[in-house]
Amino acid sequence: MQPTNRPKFAQLPGAVKAAMGFFLAAWGAFFGVQAVLFGTVSIIHITFAGLFGMLILSYRNIGRLLCAVYHLIMAAVLGEQAFSGDPNALFSGANALLFFLSAAILLHPQTARLFKNKNTKNAKTDKNAKE
Repeated sequence: MQPTNRPKFAQLPGAVKAAMGFFLAAWGAFFGVQAVLFGTVSIIHITFAGLFGMLILSYRNIGRLLCAVYHLIMAAVLGEQAFSGDPNALFSGANALLFFLSAAILLHPQTARLFKNKNTKNAKTDKNAKE
Protein backbone atom coordinates (compact mmCIF):
# COMPACT_ATOMS: atom_id res chain seq x y z
CA MET A 1 0.00 0.00 0.00
CA GLN A 2 1.40 3.37 -1.01
CA PRO A 3 1.38 6.20 1.51
CA THR A 4 -0.81 9.15 0.60
CA ASN A 5 -0.21 12.78 1.31
CA ARG A 6 -3.89 13.49 1.97
CA PRO A 7 -4.67 15.17 5.28
CA LYS A 8 -6.91 13.50 7.82
CA PHE A 9 -10.46 14.79 8.07
CA ALA A 10 -9.71 16.56 11.37
CA GLN A 11 -6.90 18.52 9.68
CA LEU A 12 -9.09 19.87 6.87
CA PRO A 13 -10.21 23.51 6.88
CA GLY A 14 -13.74 24.16 8.13
CA ALA A 15 -15.11 25.02 4.69
CA VAL A 16 -13.91 21.70 3.28
CA LYS A 17 -15.51 19.79 6.17
CA ALA A 18 -18.74 21.72 5.57
CA ALA A 19 -18.59 20.99 1.84
CA MET A 20 -18.27 17.26 2.49
CA GLY A 21 -21.03 17.39 5.09
CA PHE A 22 -23.44 19.24 2.80
CA PHE A 23 -22.53 16.89 -0.06
CA LEU A 24 -23.56 13.90 2.06
CA ALA A 25 -26.64 15.68 3.46
CA ALA A 26 -27.87 16.75 0.01
CA TRP A 27 -27.55 13.31 -1.54
CA GLY A 28 -28.78 11.52 1.58
CA ALA A 29 -31.89 13.69 1.78
CA PHE A 30 -32.50 13.32 -1.96
CA PHE A 31 -32.25 9.53 -1.85
CA GLY A 32 -34.29 9.33 1.34
CA VAL A 33 -37.13 11.43 -0.05
CA GLN A 34 -37.12 9.54 -3.35
CA ALA A 35 -37.22 6.17 -1.59
CA VAL A 36 -39.97 7.14 0.85
CA LEU A 37 -42.23 9.08 -1.51
CA PHE A 38 -41.79 7.08 -4.70
CA GLY A 39 -40.45 3.73 -3.50
CA THR A 40 -37.50 3.88 -5.90
CA VAL A 41 -34.20 5.67 -6.41
CA SER A 42 -32.79 6.58 -9.80
CA ILE A 43 -29.74 4.54 -10.79
CA ILE A 44 -28.33 7.51 -12.69
CA HIS A 45 -28.44 9.65 -9.54
CA ILE A 46 -26.75 6.90 -7.54
CA THR A 47 -24.05 6.73 -10.22
CA PHE A 48 -23.52 10.50 -10.24
CA ALA A 49 -23.43 10.68 -6.43
CA GLY A 50 -20.81 7.92 -6.33
CA LEU A 51 -18.75 9.49 -9.11
CA PHE A 52 -18.79 12.93 -7.55
CA GLY A 53 -18.09 11.47 -4.12
CA MET A 54 -14.97 9.79 -5.45
CA LEU A 55 -13.89 12.99 -7.21
CA ILE A 56 -14.38 15.02 -4.03
CA LEU A 57 -12.40 12.50 -1.98
CA SER A 58 -9.59 12.58 -4.53
CA TYR A 59 -9.26 16.36 -3.93
CA ARG A 60 -9.20 17.07 -7.67
CA ASN A 61 -10.16 20.59 -8.65
CA ILE A 62 -12.04 19.43 -11.76
CA GLY A 63 -14.09 17.11 -9.54
CA ARG A 64 -14.97 20.00 -7.24
CA LEU A 65 -16.07 22.15 -10.19
CA LEU A 66 -18.07 19.39 -11.88
CA CYS A 67 -19.76 18.52 -8.62
CA ALA A 68 -20.63 22.18 -7.95
CA VAL A 69 -22.11 22.58 -11.45
CA TYR A 70 -24.18 19.41 -11.12
CA HIS A 71 -25.38 20.45 -7.67
CA LEU A 72 -26.46 23.81 -9.08
CA ILE A 73 -28.39 21.98 -11.83
CA MET A 74 -30.02 19.73 -9.21
CA ALA A 75 -30.89 22.80 -7.10
CA ALA A 76 -32.46 24.51 -10.12
CA VAL A 77 -34.53 21.46 -11.10
CA LEU A 78 -35.68 20.78 -7.55
CA GLY A 79 -36.36 24.48 -6.97
CA GLU A 80 -38.49 24.61 -10.11
CA GLN A 81 -40.45 21.58 -8.83
CA ALA A 82 -40.95 23.32 -5.49
CA PHE A 83 -42.50 26.40 -7.10
CA SER A 84 -44.55 24.62 -9.76
CA GLY A 85 -47.28 23.40 -7.44
CA ASP A 86 -45.76 19.95 -6.89
CA PRO A 87 -47.52 18.21 -3.98
CA ASN A 88 -44.10 17.46 -2.51
CA ALA A 89 -42.94 21.08 -2.79
CA LEU A 90 -41.59 21.21 0.76
CA PHE A 91 -39.29 18.25 0.17
CA SER A 92 -38.19 19.54 -3.24
CA GLY A 93 -37.44 22.96 -1.78
CA ALA A 94 -35.46 21.53 1.13
CA ASN A 95 -33.43 19.33 -1.24
CA ALA A 96 -32.87 22.31 -3.56
CA LEU A 97 -31.54 24.32 -0.63
CA LEU A 98 -29.16 21.53 0.42
CA PHE A 99 -27.81 21.15 -3.13
CA PHE A 100 -27.41 24.92 -3.46
CA LEU A 101 -25.54 25.18 -0.15
CA SER A 102 -23.32 22.26 -1.14
CA ALA A 103 -22.44 23.97 -4.42
CA ALA A 104 -21.83 27.31 -2.72
CA ILE A 105 -19.43 25.79 -0.20
CA LEU A 106 -17.66 23.79 -2.91
CA LEU A 107 -17.04 27.11 -4.70
CA HIS A 108 -15.84 28.84 -1.51
CA PRO A 109 -12.25 30.17 -1.82
CA GLN A 110 -11.00 28.15 1.17
CA THR A 111 -12.34 24.96 -0.39
CA ALA A 112 -10.91 25.89 -3.78
CA ARG A 113 -7.48 26.49 -2.23
CA LEU A 114 -7.29 22.93 -0.89
CA PHE A 115 -8.45 21.37 -4.15
CA LYS A 116 -6.11 23.48 -6.29
CA ASN A 117 -3.11 22.76 -4.09
CA LYS A 118 -1.12 19.85 -5.53
CA ASN A 119 0.34 18.95 -2.14
CA THR A 120 -2.82 18.76 -0.04
CA LYS A 121 -0.87 18.00 3.13
CA ASN A 122 0.47 21.56 3.13
CA ALA A 123 -2.82 23.26 2.20
CA LYS A 124 -3.48 24.42 5.75
CA THR A 125 0.02 25.79 6.24
CA ASP A 126 -0.12 27.58 2.85
CA LYS A 127 -3.21 29.45 4.04
CA ASN A 128 -1.43 30.54 7.21
CA ALA A 129 1.65 31.61 5.25
CA LYS A 130 -0.38 33.86 2.91
CA GLU A 131 -2.11 35.73 5.75
